[in-house]
Amino acid sequence: MNMEKMSYKKLTAVALFLTLGLSVPIFSYLAQQKTDKQTSASTKSRQEEVNLASITQFDTTKPMVINDIPFWYGKAGDEVLIIGDQLGETEGEIFVGKVKVLPTYWDNNNIQFVLNENMRSGDLIIQRIDGKSVKWSGLIDVYSSVKKEQIDINGNFIIFTNFKPGSTINIITDDSLISQTKSTTVSTLQDKNKIYSYPLNTPRFVVEFENLNRDLLHNIYVTYNGAVVPFKLGISTIEEQIGNIEKLNNPNNIQPVE
Repeated sequence: MNMEKMSYKKLTAVALFLTLGLSVPIFSYLAQQKTDKQTSASTKSRQEEVNLASITQFDTTKPMVINDIPFWYGKAGDEVLIIGDQLGETEGEIFVGKVKVLPTYWDNNNIQFVLNENMRSGDLIIQRIDGKSVKWSGLIDVYSSVKKEQIDINGNFIIFTNFKPGSTINIITDDSLISQTKSTTVSTLQDKNKIYSYPLNTPRFVVEFENLNRDLLHNIYVTYNGAVVPFKLGISTIEEQIGNIEKLNNPNNIQPVE
């Protein structure tokens, strides 16, 4: 092709054709790439935690149990996965605190739902359509920057700040985790997980574990006069467990823990 003999209009047309031809494969490639904007607190739940092939047979003579909630914390829009047994084959009701939640998935062993803006941290109750229900031993922590009570996880240490003296700390762990801090009681759950309980007697209280593995840390909750105290996870803990702090509500109002 003799470029010198081509008119300006022809050159423009050729350039436009080449641009469009190259843009199609580029956009196609970009469309196939994963983004990092997903903010689910349980992004891996369906892929790694839920095994639909292992659904147990529904049997009303067996007890309802909640075995685990891999991601018991999050913000509005995040998914929460409940793993248990005898939850029912038909969709029942979910309550977080006093808020009724609509499930996005339900079978006899797995339930999923999404945290919404009306929720506050609180107890989790699953109720089957036959009226039977089960209350989880832990707390669903819905992130809120306005809470003063805070928990941070740093290495082998779990740090409690601004809880009232006289409160009780409860940490649910896998059986293999060993606490270095002396607890008042160690209880064993049905699924062989343990609950370490500690008396909180100072505004700042630290619990040390010998081998703290966050994947084996199933829940943390604090009670005061028998009631569960909602809290917020510290910013450094949120960054490590959920991701970029820009995904949180009102990130500008959150200050790192000194």
